[in-house]
Amino acid sequence: MLFPPAPLGTGTPYPWQGAFPVPYGVVNPANGNLMLTFTLTGWSGKGPNVDFTLFYNHQDTRSTELGVGWRHSFLASVQEAGTAVWMGRTYRLVHLHEPDGRLRVYYWKGNTISGAGDPMRGVDDILEKLEDGRYRLTRRNQMKWDFDAAGKLQAIRDLQGRALTLTYNSDGTLQKVSDAANRELQFTYENGRLRTITDPLGRVWTLHYNAAGQLERIQMPDLVYEGTVEATNVGFEFAYTSGVLTQITDLMGRTVNFAYENGEWKSFAASGGLSGGMGAQAPGGSNPCNLQGFSRVRTYEAGGSTVSYAYDAYGRLAVLATPPSATGQPCRHTRFGWDDTTFRMLWRESPSGARWSYVYDSRGNVREMTDPAGRKVRLGWNSLNLLEWVRDDMTPTGFDRLRYLYSPDGQGRLERVRQLAGAPHRNETPTYAETVLHWQDGLLDYVVDARGKRTADYGYDEWGQLTSVADALGNTDSSTRNILGWTTLSTDANGNTITYHYDSWGRLRQKITPNGTVTYTYNLNGQMTTMVDATGKTEWVYNAQSGFLESETRSRSVNGQYQVVWQVRYDYYPTTGQLKEVRLPDNTEIVYTYKSFTGELETVQRNGVVVARYDYDAFGRLRMVERPRNFDAGERVYYDYRRVNNRETDELERLRYVSASGLLSPGGQVQETEWRREEYTRDGLGRIQQVREFWNGALYATVEYTYDHQGQLVKETRTPAAGVQTAAYTIEYWYDLVGNRLQRVRTVNGQTRTDVLTYDDANRVATLNGVAWQHDANGNVTTRVMDGVSWTLSYDAQDNVISIRRSDAPSGVSYEYDGLGRRVRTVDGVANQVIEYAYSGSTLIAERRGNEWVPMVYGLNLLQRGVVNQYWSWRGDLVATNGASQPAQPAPVLDAFGDLVSGS
Repeated sequence: MLFPPAPLGTGTPYPWQGAFPVPYGVVNPANGNLMLTFTLTGWSGKGPNVDFTLFYNHQDTRSTELGVGWRHSFLASVQEAGTAVWMGRTYRLVHLHEPDGRLRVYYWKGNTISGAGDPMRGVDDILEKLEDGRYRLTRRNQMKWDFDAAGKLQAIRDLQGRALTLTYNSDGTLQKVSDAANRELQFTYENGRLRTITDPLGRVWTLHYNAAGQLERIQMPDLVYEGTVEATNVGFEFAYTSGVLTQITDLMGRTVNFAYENGEWKSFAASGGLSGGMGAQAPGGSNPCNLQGFSRVRTYEAGGSTVSYAYDAYGRLAVLATPPSATGQPCRHTRFGWDDTTFRMLWRESPSGARWSYVYDSRGNVREMTDPAGRKVRLGWNSLNLLEWVRDDMTPTGFDRLRYLYSPDGQGRLERVRQLAGAPHRNETPTYAETVLHWQDGLLDYVVDARGKRTADYGYDEWGQLTSVADALGNTDSSTRNILGWTTLSTDANGNTITYHYDSWGRLRQKITPNGTVTYTYNLNGQMTTMVDATGKTEWVYNAQSGFLESETRSRSVNGQYQVVWQVRYDYYPTTGQLKEVRLPDNTEIVYTYKSFTGELETVQRNGVVVARYDYDAFGRLRMVERPRNFDAGERVYYDYRRVNNRETDELERLRYVSASGLLSPGGQVQETEWRREEYTRDGLGRIQQVREFWNGALYATVEYTYDHQGQLVKETRTPAAGVQTAAYTIEYWYDLVGNRLQRVRTVNGQTRTDVLTYDDANRVATLNGVAWQHDANGNVTTRVMDGVSWTLSYDAQDNVISIRRSDAPSGVSYEYDGLGRRVRTVDGVANQVIEYAYSGSTLIAERRGNEWVPMVYGLNLLQRGVVNQYWSWRGDLVATNGASQPAQPAPVLDAFGDLVSGS
């Protein structure tokens, strides 16, 4: 047994315990406690933020003003708890009851409680008893929680002394919480139970209790928009069995049920079929990986994956195990090592054996990290646990990679940031790019960048909320906010004013811009259901039971009538919630299957035909992507990983692209012919410094990358192999201290081009090769001149490009955006075509040119555009394409910034 012991009970799981996510919260696998959270309101500004959350822990038997197991953000107290004897020594004990349900014990040697107590293992917060009998808790982040002599929380203070102040009624119940700007959160009670919570906007949450005094309902404030009550008397409802919460019903009547066994959480089941719990379905039941020699093992299933948590004798997570995704593979074990005194993580080892290790200072700050390749990063901290410097294996002696300087008054204001600068390959002497921050009344006032330019001035309202930002030229964006910080009016430097309207639940309902009005509606759970903007209407439909998105439909207004432009539909595996099917606007059907027990993507099918099959190695790393072509052939991309000193690193070392035929080799293997290979080497910071490209088994070209001390690419060179006809280039870049590119010298196949740029005080491009560019007050480029050709660009009130036109062209290209900022339409006056775009969230999944939709098929990345397969490099560049029954062809050669070098 260790003394002092480590915390084990309720509340937020500690880092050494791990956590398993469930609806509304997490389960602590170390003890089976279910912890749920419900945030009602909050705001920020001067001083500590207010975040009012209700917490429930099913194993917490303490009764509070919310009932058994429930607590809230300001329900914290200190309580003297008698004595304990260890190894013949007597200790006085003090309990710290945390808002989230944690219970911590502090120990004082002897018979007197004075000064700082000894914390439990793994706890860095310091609790001290002051001379006047009060208690003070100092968090790792230096926030101070002040308790009176009776142990009641009185204030929460930041480093600058700004406080949240708690005021109590005569019966000891909390009356209000006031912030540093005099905004208040108010409370009332009934029969000893917390009854109402009122925030600074006057919104009221009402709590209801059952006959046993258990919280059974959180009634939301009336949903009001523009004076109209849209919903009333709605809320979250809770049901209990034997005093433990077993059901939650949301605002729309959807339910989640929880089950328990032997005092531990066992499972959940949602009304739409989503479920999870202890791994009864996994091979081997509750211990599918046959983990032996551990004090505790718990296996959980949810979301299509199964994971086992194994603990050592001190309750620390020792192994995280996942059953294999393929027959014959071992379980995947992620292992952890902990310090016995502090319970801090000393190392973490992935299933392959790749290990990351950590060293700490006496206050628990990480002072050294070593990655699996042996690369080290060292960090220095001040007495306030604020980061002071960073050094790595490539930092020159006597310098820091980063240096942070704080105010000398101990208030923790960051005043200077110094970043190592200079290009070693040019033999430049290392120097620093320094950014200076100036403060006023505890708020950031203005910033001077490394060029010495005052690039940002900030203004605030009476509550300490940001309301204006001015650049070095005086161009100012301003806004008006309400008492909770919701932006109600904004005016940009161009003079565009946008008005925002919200409902009483804080959801944006209308946005009035110079380009038109956008309106939004939501269901009671906050999911957006309609959006009407100047370009059309978008509707979202959700499953009534699960809440999963079923469809998104986009319509355009034509002669006063909405006409559907596109619709995307979705289907899911009900018990896991994994995406099963996406049906695109042209009725292309994309179906996804997943590996058992790991939940990894296994296949992507298009209209019943497999377009990609994913395979993973025994350690869970992507090993191969197969792209079938015809019945007996296809392309495969293999992923190989780097080893250093005979140890795995999990770093990608090689990509191999091969064509596979159905013909078997003499050994019974599918015959493969390599058509492309990329091999990578890395520098002392893990950055790619060389890529060797092979085509058809022979070296094709070598690309080398060079970086400066700020991590910016300063040189890239591509050298073809002997006798190979492909682009050869060398590109060098020069930057100023804030990262503006000053010059690019580009030599391609012996032809050299030099581009020189200058910048104004706001770091906007002033000239390119001596020719001026123009910007609007928002900083958007309005006139761009390149190679003697002038381009004119215009923008909407939200800085979206709405037109581009070449000066000598009779027409240009215009763009339309929806109310979420997605580009939904392009009118190309040059090519004389109109393009419509369809989305899944923010991802483009189809585009229509004329009457034909071009679908995008995604797996782990973009697999097909139309009927053309896409192959990608380590950097995300397109390296090859091929049709459904054609061999792959090289893609155009691009430089590191995506600029075309050769090809089309």
